[in-house]
Amino acid sequence: MASIDVAVQTTPGTEPLAQAQLRVALDNLPGAIVYTDDDLNIVFCNGRFSEMYSVPPALLEHGRPYPAVLRYLAEHGYYGAGDPAAQVCGWLKDKYGLSWQIVPEKQLKLIGNPKSAKSQRAFAEMMRRKKPDLAAVQRAYDG
Repeated sequence: MASIDVAVQTTPGTEPLAQAQLRVALDNLPGAIVYTDDDLNIVFCNGRFSEMYSVPPALLEHGRPYPAVLRYLAEHGYYGAGDPAAQVCGWLKDKYGLSWQIVPEKQLKLIGNPKSAKSQRAFAEMMRRKKPDLAAVQRAYDG
């Protein structure tokens, strides 16, 4: 079977074909795939991901924030009560054995610069907790 490199530039008018071929290839993978940009907005989600995680299709559209998918799952009991003894800083394990963490966007900003002493304090505070506590992380960040 011949392979097609969809990453190379194509001639005008062939982009839809390359995109369609890529989508077919990704939808036929056995694993669930969601790809996000640097801002955690969904770029692509394959059919297996949609099958595994029952969320409204609109949440999986291109450009939607991926944390909204995780928030939806948490709000609808997907993660269940979890095992509190196994939880560290809000990590949960789903029925497939995958670990997930739902982090408030503001907390990501507080811990986002590993070279900053403020972010290091905030990160250390976050890691001490079983459940997220944004106020405590903010206090640690502020010093």
